Amino acid sequence: MQDKHIVMVVIAASWRRLRRSALARAAWVGMVVILVLGLGAASLAGPLDDAGAKAAVRFEPLPTPPPVLAGRLNEATSPVHVAGSPLGTLYATTDKTGKARVWLLRNNAIVADLTAPASREHMNVDWPGTFAFWLGGLPVVAISWKFGPSTFGIEDVGFWGAEGSGRFLGGLPGSTQSPCAAGGPPNQDCGRCGAASGIPIDLRLAGLEIDRARFVQRRAANWYYYFAAAAETFEQDYLLTAKGLVPDGPARRTRNAMPLPQAQERVKGLLRDYFTLAKSQSRPSIAPEFLTCFEQLVDLTPEFAKGHYNVGCMHALLGHHKQAVASVTKALALEPKYRKVARRDPDLESVRDDPELTRVLGEPEK
Repeated sequence: MQDKHIVMVVIAASWRRLRRSALARAAWVGMVVILVLGLGAASLAGPLDDAGAKAAVRFEPLPTPPPVLAGRLNEATSPVHVAGSPLGTLYATTDKTGKARVWLLRNNAIVADLTAPASREHMNVDWPGTFAFWLGGLPVVAISWKFGPSTFGIEDVGFWGAEGSGRFLGGLPGSTQSPCAAGGPPNQDCGRCGAASGIPIDLRLAGLEIDRARFVQRRAANWYYYFAAAAETFEQDYLLTAKGLVPDGPARRTRNAMPLPQAQERVKGLLRDYFTLAKSQSRPSIAPEFLTCFEQLVDLTPEFAKGHYNVGCMHALLGHHKQAVASVTKALALEPKYRKVARRDPDLESVRDDPELTRVLGEPEK
C-alpha cells in the first residue's frame, strides 16, 4: 500500500472515532498535518535551488561575524559565510592552508568546530556551491571543491558531519582528467579540443528524509572542453546517512544534444580560427585539431549539416577519402544547398574525382 493510501485510511478511521470531541478534533488535525508534511519531506525532488529542497540551506557571505569567532578568524583567507536554521547556525571560511573551517553555534556558543582538507591538491573551496542540511539532529555540510572558475565542471563534494571536531561521511568521486601542457588542471586554455571522461556536470538533492538524503550526480561520458558540453552523460544515485555515503543502484546513461542555434554560433568561431591559422600554416597541418573539434560538434548536434560538411573537409585534407566522402554525403542529405559550395571548395580537392562524391554532387537540388 502506498504512503498516500495509508494517510487516507488513517484519516477516515480517526475521524469516525474522534468527531464528537472538540479537543479530539484538534488532535486529529495536528496528526494529519504531521503526516502530510512528513510525506512531502520524503518525496522531495529537483535541484537544490528548487522550492522542493527548502530543507537545505546555502552559505551566504556575512559582513560581520559573531564576536565568539573573533579569535578563530585570524588566519581566514576568505570572507565568512553563514547558513542558518532553527537547529543552529553554521559559519564557514577558508584558512591560509586552503582548508575549510566550519563552526556550529547554538545560543551563541560553539558546539562543533571542524576542519576539512581539500579533496585534492590545488582545489579551492567553492562556498557559493556549498550547502548544509540536517539528518535528524546531525548537521551535515556538503563542501564543494573546485580547481578554479575557468575549469569546466570539475568539482568534488565532501560531506562532513558538524559535530565535535567534525566527521567525514564520504565524498563524491573525483573526475578523471586530461593532462594539461602547463602541468595544472585541464581547462579551455589547455587546447582547443581537449576532452576527458567522467567530468562531474551537476549535483542535485533529490530527496531528504529524517535519517537519509538522496543525491543524483550527473557526469559526462565524454566532456568537450571547447564546447563546455557532453554529448553523452550518465546519472548516479547516492544515499547519505549518518554512517556514510554509498551508491544506490547502477548508473543511467543519457543522451545530451546541443541546441542548433548554439551549434551555429560555435561553428562560426571554429571557422574563424581555422581561416586565420590557414593564412600562416598549411591547411593539412592544422586539420587534425579542427577535425576533432568538428567531430565533437556533430556528436553534440547530429543533424547539423555544416558540422558534417567541415568534418568531411578535414578528412579530405588528411587523405581520409572514404570518411571525407561519407561526411560530405551526410551534410548534403541534410542540406542540399552545400552542393554548390562543395563543387568549388579547395579543401575537397583530394576527393573531387571520387565516383560516389561525383554522383552525389551531380544530383539535382530539391
